[in-house]
Amino acid sequence: MILDVLADALATYILSGKASKVLIRLLPDEVLMAVEHGGTDAVVKLREWIADTLAERIADGWDRYGAPSVVKDTQNERFVAYYETPWREANLEATSKREAYRQARTAWLKEILLAEG
Repeated sequence: MILDVLADALATYILSGKASKVLIRLLPDEVLMAVEHGGTDAVVKLREWIADTLAERIADGWDRYGAPSVVKDTQNERFVAYYETPWREANLEATSKREAYRQARTAWLKEILLAEG
């Protein structure tokens, strides 16, 4: 659903003529042509492009920085999650392995998506 909203808003923005040339250059020709011709195909193609771009960014981050990991701190009976991003290495603690891993994945993904480049 969020991708549909983003794709629709992006199509509207591009068609308004307010989109920067940098944004226009980022779009594959096939997607840009679909937007310029309008219709539901434009939103579908933009949605796919957004999903592909996000997936590629996440996969690149995974390859470069590795996935978050979790270990059990037996002294404190807590779980410690570790992750690395372009800016830092971080540890998070939680009472369950699932929660520690979830917190680390969420933080890791957010930082990878916000990274420059």
